[in-house]
This record gives sequence, C-alpha cells and structure tokens, in this order.
Amino acid sequence: VGQVTEIAPTRTRGVAERGPDTEALARAYLALAAAFAKDQTDADAVTELVRQAQVLRTQGAEAIRPLASAVAEQAEQLAGKGLKEQRGLLKALSQQVIDLVQARPPDKLTLFTVNCPMAKADWLAAAAEVANPYYGSAMLRCGTVTGSITPETAASDERFAAGYYCPIYPDRLYAEPRQCPLDKFPMKYVKVEKVLAVPESAVINTGTRKVVYREGAPGTFEMVEVQVGPRAGEFYPVLSGLRPGERVATAGAFLVDAENRLNPAASAQYFGASGGPQSGGAGGSHQH
Repeated sequence: VGQVTEIAPTRTRGVAERGPDTEALARAYLALAAAFAKDQTDADAVTELVRQAQVLRTQGAEAIRPLASAVAEQAEQLAGKGLKEQRGLLKALSQQVIDLVQARPPDKLTLFTVNCPMAKADWLAAAAEVANPYYGSAMLRCGTVTGSITPETAASDERFAAGYYCPIYPDRLYAEPRQCPLDKFPMKYVKVEKVLAVPESAVINTGTRKVVYREGAPGTFEMVEVQVGPRAGEFYPVLSGLRPGERVATAGAFLVDAENRLNPAASAQYFGASGGPQSGGAGGSHQH
C-alpha cells in the first residue's frame, strides 16, 4: 500500500530535489585512482570525470554546483599530461571530489576515504582497502581508511521502505536487484511509503460505517470503527481507528461470538440487539 516512486531523483530528508546522482562521477574518479595505483594513466576516466562534473555543474542541485565546477576545472588539467604530472594534481582533485560526494552522496554506492601520510593527502576508494594512487607500486599499501560516505536514501527514513520492485509482485520489495520472472526486465530501485493496513477479511461494512474487532485483552475483542482507504490487494489502508501493533480478528466477514467474547452493548450499537458477528481467529495490523 502506498505510492511507488523512483528514489534517485528525490531527497528524503527535507529537500525535494537532489538533481543528478554523483555515482557516475565517483566511478570515473575511482577508475582514475585505480589506474594510478597500477602506475598507469586512464585518459577515458579523465574524460568521463570531466563530463560528469560538467553535468552536475549545470544540472545538479544549487548547493553542489560550485563543487562540481571545481572538480571539472581541476580534472581538465589532467588531460594530455603524463603520470607524474597527473599524480601531482591528484591531491587537489581528490579533495574536491570528496567534498562533492559528501555534499551529495551517491544513491547506491558506498565510498571510503583513505589518507596517505606520506603525501599528506586523501583519496576515495570503493572498498575499505588501501591501494595508494599517489605512489603506486612503490608504496601501494601506504595509507589508512579514515571514514566512509554512505548513500542517503529513503531507507534512512522510517516512513519509507526501499528496495527493488517488480510490477508482477507489487506487494514485495527485494533486497538485491533481479529480473522480473516473466518479462525479464531488470527491477527498479524504488521507495514505498509505509501505511498502516489491515487484511480485507478483518473489515466489516455495516452499510453506514466500517468496523473491526480489536483485541483489547488476550482472547477478548472489542468493536472499533475505522476509516479506511481504497482496498489494495488483500489489504485496506487504515486512516484512523487503529494504531500500529494492535491485533484484529480476521476470520470471516461477520463474526458471531458464541463464547461471549464480544461486548453485547457494542454489538447492539452497530448491528442492533439481536445481531452480532461469529467468533474467529485473531490476526494483526500490518504495515505495508
């Protein structure tokens, strides 16, 4: 239950528009750092880094555009230079990239900051490992992991669930990306807002109102009027009348309490003195 929307374009902590993701830029930088660690250059990585920085400079959120501009200008200086000169420019470039991804973390990529005490400089890595781009094979393992930059997604907001979604199974979110079983299209990474819900079988429509039987004490149920939204699958979203964690009877549409577990006064209020639902099992309120 709830509106499914793509996570990537939105910030869930108060700022609606995040602009383009920084993942592509971060991956271009990682490719460049990996080449330096192998004592190599990577012209394609430099070109891609400049391109992605320019995209963020023009299309990114206002707060990160100056940072993206600085990355683009610094990365442009690497073009056409040899390994030694590029490494000399890496310190400033790395700090600018770190500032950028800290301001706008990638949606689905965790990054690690690493410090090289010899170079007195930092760099970014895709894993908590040291592969020094400043010295390469000469001092490959010189450095210390100093922190991490984690995705800031809807998963960090308790109001939302996040995962991979297939339209064939609209009531499920998967932790890992897969292909939808019938059409073989890749699943999308989405967020879904959680809504308090009860099974359709728990809701009794009296004609003028809708009620459920809530467990007030172990084995004892009381009638409660609820406001529900449009049915979604096997559930009704609950707008009012119940709280998370409360248990409701779910077996049958009309339950008659043959064992006197229901309150006759409450039954008379909703159905009249002679009518009442039958007993059944207890279910739970659900969040979806």
